[in-house]
Amino acid sequence: MGDKPIQVWTLQVADQQHVVTSQEAGWAKRLVVWCVDGIEVACKASGEDKLVLVPTVPADKAFGAMRVLHSALSAPRRAIWFEGPEAHGAAHLGVGGVDLEPEPGSPLALREERMAARPRLYAARHVAVGVAKVVGPLAVAWLLARLAAMFNFSVPLPDLDLSNLPDIPWPDLHLPSIPWPDWDMPGWLVWLVDHAKLVLPILVGIALARSEVKRRATAARRRDALRRRGDPTDGN
Repeated sequence: MGDKPIQVWTLQVADQQHVVTSQEAGWAKRLVVWCVDGIEVACKASGEDKLVLVPTVPADKAFGAMRVLHSALSAPRRAIWFEGPEAHGAAHLGVGGVDLEPEPGSPLALREERMAARPRLYAARHVAVGVAKVVGPLAVAWLLARLAAMFNFSVPLPDLDLSNLPDIPWPDLHLPSIPWPDWDMPGWLVWLVDHAKLVLPILVGIALARSEVKRRATAARRRDALRRRGDPTDGN
């Protein structure tokens, strides 16, 4: 097990400080520890990309739940705090929550600073991923077809004799005719329907990029509101 955490996140909620650390814990595993005011309240060692931590301390300590995300290559990505009676379920679903702040100067903090400085470039990368998901399989299929033609490769299929199969007396159904309206789809809609498999991943990439940019824009304000919670001078 590594001695130094590979990532630290913090979140101040009124006079309560949450600290989450993630470090390597053997082959393809990572150890995530959640502390509140210096006291460990939950930890988990796993190789899963999505970890949910629930406090093991007495129930009167309403610490909520924590969701920690890593990439497929074990790189730390986000630590999200959930509060309230439904915190455990919300953490598993990944709905709502407040992002903890990565330790200043860490690779993750520098990455988020670059994203915040150039949100359009970040959104364009999401769209590029969507395009790659479309173009990649098509390119592989084209390459395989070219290789098969080059080497005259074919798979011998069995010769099945279906002449002896019995006839199935299907019922003769008379369905009423429905007078559909006489309407022609516009050309652009016909093109979208015909190319739905190509367009959908790109549209999903655009939607994810917009959602992520919006989430990052509001994360700092939500953390500031939690930090000022209980402050008598705060009028909110």
